[in-house]
Amino acid sequence: PVEFLLDATPPTLQVVDVPSLLGTSYADFTINASDALSGVNTASLNVKIDGTDISNRFQMVGVQFKGIVTGISDGAHTLTAEISDLAGNRGTVV
Repeated sequence: PVEFLLDATPPTLQVVDVPSLLGTSYADFTINASDALSGVNTASLNVKIDGTDISNRFQMVGVQFKGIVTGISDGAHTLTAEISDLAGNRGTVV
């Protein structure tokens, strides 16, 4: 017999430690990613603020991704993060 694992479930992604930017032009972000079946493809992390890719500002620290983003202008902003699991499923958080 041949055993195999089918994984059609995307990884779970969560932005934690969402900063308050009062009086600053930078923010520290922490992102958790997990996948119980095939595992997370850590190289596939894609993070954007207002559509601008800032993925290169994030590093894996333990089981989390941490990043410091500078040069943020006044006003409301949208952070989007995506990551794939090792089966190719994509998880997204906005």
